[in-house]
Amino acid sequence: MALPTANWDSLGQQVFKKQEFCQLQWGAKISLDEYDIFAASYGGPIALLRKELPMRKVNYRLIEIFTALGDQLSTLTIKDVDIITIGWSHQEDLVCVHANGFISLYDLFGQHISTLTLDQEIRDSKIIECKVFTTINRTGVAILTQSLSFYLYNNLYHLKLRRLAEIPYLNERPLCWDIISFDSDTKLIVSREKELIILKSQDLSCTLINPFDDEQSKETVTLLRVSFDYSHIVLFTETGKLYLALTANDISTHYSMFDTESKTKPKQLAWCGNDVVAAHWANLLFLVDMDRNWLKYPTYGHVHMIQEIDCIRVVDNSFQEMITKVDKAAVDIFKIGSVSSGSNLLEASRLFDQQNHKVDDYIRLIQEKNEMEMAVNMCLETACHEFNVATQKMLLRAASFGKCFTANMDNNKFVRVCQELRILNAIRKPDVGIPLTHCQFEQIKIDSLIDRLTERHHFFLALKLAEYLKIVPEDGSIKILTRWAFYKIRQQDIDEEKIANQIAQKISPNSGVSFAEIANKAIEYGRKNLAIRLLDYELKATDQVPLLLKLKEYRRALQGAIESGNTNLIYMVVLSFKKIQTSEQFYLGLREYPVAYSLYQKYCKQDDQDQLQNIYFQENDLIAEGLTYLEQCCITQPLS
Repeated sequence: MALPTANWDSLGQQVFKKQEFCQLQWGAKISLDEYDIFAASYGGPIALLRKELPMRKVNYRLIEIFTALGDQLSTLTIKDVDIITIGWSHQEDLVCVHANGFISLYDLFGQHISTLTLDQEIRDSKIIECKVFTTINRTGVAILTQSLSFYLYNNLYHLKLRRLAEIPYLNERPLCWDIISFDSDTKLIVSREKELIILKSQDLSCTLINPFDDEQSKETVTLLRVSFDYSHIVLFTETGKLYLALTANDISTHYSMFDTESKTKPKQLAWCGNDVVAAHWANLLFLVDMDRNWLKYPTYGHVHMIQEIDCIRVVDNSFQEMITKVDKAAVDIFKIGSVSSGSNLLEASRLFDQQNHKVDDYIRLIQEKNEMEMAVNMCLETACHEFNVATQKMLLRAASFGKCFTANMDNNKFVRVCQELRILNAIRKPDVGIPLTHCQFEQIKIDSLIDRLTERHHFFLALKLAEYLKIVPEDGSIKILTRWAFYKIRQQDIDEEKIANQIAQKISPNSGVSFAEIANKAIEYGRKNLAIRLLDYELKATDQVPLLLKLKEYRRALQGAIESGNTNLIYMVVLSFKKIQTSEQFYLGLREYPVAYSLYQKYCKQDDQDQLQNIYFQENDLIAEGLTYLEQCCITQPLS
């Protein structure tokens, strides 16, 4: 096993590592310099949009969608439209923004979800630039039109337009701009010549800002990038300086400046966490911290950086690497010459496996400092952040060994770490392709991970995960099985009877899954016969009968209502049946169901005497008809 410190590098007081964690499965068929690259966060999919070449005019754009590990999910061809940009929503829907003011949404497998129509004033003025931005539970778009006006939609799934303030004397496209989005407000920061401008959506204001030292030190910002959580920003100026600043207080000042001595604009800027910035030039990846310490890595060929909450993913034609800060506990355990309690516990565990008597010396060292619990926690914390399974096991063995020497240790933490690592290792496998870090896993929560697995059609893994964590059925097995059934319904190349049988075999009527909900989805996809077949398995008549009426299966609906014994359902079906039949057909059909016929007579006796007399007349029940007339006469007011 390679040394854990083999790929570590110091950056000031911090330690960073650049580790290769996968070989991309797209192989030699993809050359990244032919594509624009758009990657979703949290180990999400990668979309490659083939570049338009001046010598190759085509009336379509090709989008290829891959997992984060390069396994192809789908290929999407979009015809006769001018795509301004694409991106990913927080739900991992592919967002395609078109110049004519429409936004198309697609799933991971290239299936069209919906088309959003933007407001008329945007459609009247062609979109020339657009940025898709996300938070943990929201996706928005910021738009620049040909009239050099900025527009904002804070939530793509609930469109509400905000036209931002006009920038005075803006006669050409800004040099660069980005979005700062919080729940309370979304802002745009725009660079124009030696001016930086903040456009606020809350009060629709336009404010000049100066994060530099004074008016004389103002510089033209040619590239800028906001951190993953929108709390920090980096500015690259025409003189080659990097300014790091907080986005709070409208970026009133910078807290660090570094002179790169390169006037060439980087291809990309990205934040690694909140305290280190990466800048990528042609053959160089340059890291700078807030104390102006720097670190550089060579790059080969086309490279793209994907900014995450706690790291940077670096993608090239063949491999994917991760640049991340090494956790302090890991540094204390693995650094050369370390005498920390965590390091001693790891060594004690190794010696114990070798049945070496020196293990007692290391245990005594830890106990003399009264740091056994701390040592166990250090091993657990370090294991959480490891991608290498062998290193994880080594650290967990050490933690388990250390637990034997302390009575105060919370065993729940050890169990939780083991559970989380099993989950992370399962989803990092190439056939799943979600390389989440532990920090990202904590951020998106387990319900979101289950959603991502079902969107990728990993239903079995999602189901096992829900069972493993004992998630309540409503959020676990019921939701997963329902989505699996929806997926089966969409398979147009499979016979409907076969689909119905497959669903019935996998889903027990007592599982809590609503067959009515599945049948309703089949109706949406125009598969009426499949919906009828699925409703045979629905146990709740209150869910079954309304859908049968929707399908105009009145006899099935009436039979189901009668079998349920629910008089309200019977009345609902009978009255619906009456609306679409002639009087003669209605009575002939109703006679086949004595219970329903009797209840209808009772209904007419209370609310429709004329219909009741008509029933008695058709039944040739002269006595009942006469009694009805007599009853009406008795309750009629006498003539005065």
